[in-house]
Amino acid sequence: MPSVPPWLTKFGAVLLALLALTPTLRADEPRPLPAGFLRGMTVSCQTWGWEWGTPEFGAALDRLKALGVTHVAIHPYAQVSEEGGVRFRPASEQSHLVRAMAMARERGLGLLMIPHLGYWGTKFKWRGAIWFERNEEWDRFFDQYEEWITGLAKLAQEGGATLFCVGHEYDQMAHFEARWRRIIAAARREFAGPVTYHANWTEYWKIPFWDACDFIGIGAYFILAETPDPTAAELTAAWGRLMRGLGDYARSKGRPLVFTEIGYNESALAASKPWEYASGGENAAAIRARCVEAALALEGARFPELRGMFWWKWFPDMPRDRPGRETFDMRDPAMVEIIRSRWGKVD
Repeated sequence: MPSVPPWLTKFGAVLLALLALTPTLRADEPRPLPAGFLRGMTVSCQTWGWEWGTPEFGAALDRLKALGVTHVAIHPYAQVSEEGGVRFRPASEQSHLVRAMAMARERGLGLLMIPHLGYWGTKFKWRGAIWFERNEEWDRFFDQYEEWITGLAKLAQEGGATLFCVGHEYDQMAHFEARWRRIIAAARREFAGPVTYHANWTEYWKIPFWDACDFIGIGAYFILAETPDPTAAELTAAWGRLMRGLGDYARSKGRPLVFTEIGYNESALAASKPWEYASGGENAAAIRARCVEAALALEGARFPELRGMFWWKWFPDMPRDRPGRETFDMRDPAMVEIIRSRWGKVD
């Protein structure tokens, strides 16, 4: 057997010493967010998601990148039943998500996968109201939900997604701490990037498992003003008060903050009830514009805990798309100009 050269033995010893000095990230340590502010846009669809795999989705990404967007979000669906069942497509039928991730990656855009649970056709009025009465229904739900989320986390890893979210606005279910910790741990085993949960703006401080997540995700539909037609100064002051509390909370949890969803409908209620789907009213367009501008102004050193925001929402320009059909649509020319002016890019 040939002898090992002395120089090689010495090199190996030095390499081992350097590796011993290099800090490693434990499985339970928070994973850092991508550098810079996450300038995000949720690209939605008018069906169950096949649009994400189309050339029109790629064209939407091109337009968003030209506006300065750095990250996009997509929200694959499953359907919940009143008995706790979760019906979802197997990974082998998710080619539209694979294509979506590839198109984002090709354009240098980060991607957040944030699964949504469909409740349509059930007694549940929205996701936050999902609740079951029997233990076997809860067991069925969490077992099947974990299977769905774990499969998507694996798909997100294989497809090159940047961020992953395990749940979305489950207000009534968030106190099942052990089950959510198990789901988060399962997702983090499959997905190597930062993982979060999306909490509603009314519930984020009640979430008991932020320490298991890599960042705090919030749907930022905060009330900014109770009075009609608030001024830009009033909206800025409202955000200042909110961000002081949010910043304190994020520091107390040792996690950065991302608005995993934020948006305003063209409505006179945009500042007072930003979650409302009703549109129109006096000065609706102007109020929406002020709200969007005030939120975009949060980026920067004044609120370092806030690391990004994903706007709700944008749509691929599909042949079957009907302009004006969707609410919260950020393709509105006025919204496009505001995004362009703040994020500093041109078409």
